[in-house]
Parts: sequence; structure tokens; C-alpha cells
Amino acid sequence: MDSFLFNKDNRAPRKKTTWNAALKVKDAVIPVQILNISEQGALVGSSLNVNKNKPIALMIRARYDKYRSVIYARALVRHVTMRNNNFYIGLQFTEIEKRHQQFIKSYLEHNELDI
Repeated sequence: MDSFLFNKDNRAPRKKTTWNAALKVKDAVIPVQILNISEQGALVGSSLNVNKNKPIALMIRARYDKYRSVIYARALVRHVTMRNNNFYIGLQFTEIEKRHQQFIKSYLEHNELDI
């Protein structure tokens, strides 16, 4: 897997999504939903909390239009907030394959309404 380290001060363009995903923290697999995504990271919704600054593995079932991909990445938990009995977890990618990053970039550039 190619490693991409991003400047934590940069705010990348984001796009809303409803992709299903899973976080792997130690031996636990936590189902989550990707709420929005950028080339640098994602915001996920979860019923379970994770600790800030922890490295995690992430698997995303991504789709738009006729395109599908299963994206694997490593990420760092940058922030966690709780709203309406759900945790909103901000993830910054630390490792992601170029082809997966390209899929996300294509999704961001795709002309769809909020999906």
C-alpha cells in the first residue's frame, strides 16, 4: 500500500455519501457509515466510540453511478464528537493505494446530487 501523509492543516473538499464501511481497531470490527469523504480522510458515523489519535484500519464499500470499489486504507482518528446518541469520527488517511485515492477523487468530481 502506498503511503500518503497529508498536511493536517489543509482542509480538502468533501462530498456527502452514504457508503457502508467498517473500522478495525485492535481485534474489534466496528460497522460505520461514511457521512462525507475527501481525498485526505472521511467523517464516519458510529454507534460505538473510538479513542482519538488511534491508528485504525478502514474498509469502505464505495459506489457512485455504475462504479464500485472496495477501498482499504489506514487512518488516524483526528476527532470524535457525540450527537443524537451517535459518534461522529473524523479520520485522516495515513495510507491508501493510489487507485483508491483516484476512485475517491473521481467521486468528488462526479456531478451527482448529494449521493
